[in-house]
Amino acid sequence: MKMPIHIMRCALLGAIALATFAARPADAAAINATPEDASRAMDKAIVAGDGATLETLIAPDFIWVREGGRRVGKADFVHGLATPGLKIEPFTPSEGRWLKSGDIAVFSAVNELHGSESGEAFVDKHNFVDVWRHDAQGWRLVYTQVTKAPEAGK
Repeated sequence: MKMPIHIMRCALLGAIALATFAARPADAAAINATPEDASRAMDKAIVAGDGATLETLIAPDFIWVREGGRRVGKADFVHGLATPGLKIEPFTPSEGRWLKSGDIAVFSAVNELHGSESGEAFVDKHNFVDVWRHDAQGWRLVYTQVTKAPEAGK
């Protein structure tokens, strides 16, 4: 079964907060000083369709494991989230949990994304895990895995 394109484009991660503005790459030191800051900036960039900020926050060796188990890289992830015609409403994760150790931080949560793609509305509820790594550019996303959230009552 072919995965609906909106799931591919909306999966994230990345880490989730109510978005009110998109940070610019010039603000890299401010937007990723902590893994929580980087996560919030990622969510804002997703809502804004801000590919430049996504490029800043995602490491070159990034891996995204999609629902069907397919692995893709940074270019596919950024392209999917910064595509014209894709609109994602501001969102906040639920059941979030951070685990941190040294220069690695893991964020696990549930997202329910609402939006539209080329004018067609969608809702995408999924579990995700984001792995952030601290390097010379600050905290950057290196790994995301997404699975479909179970339907209510199941």
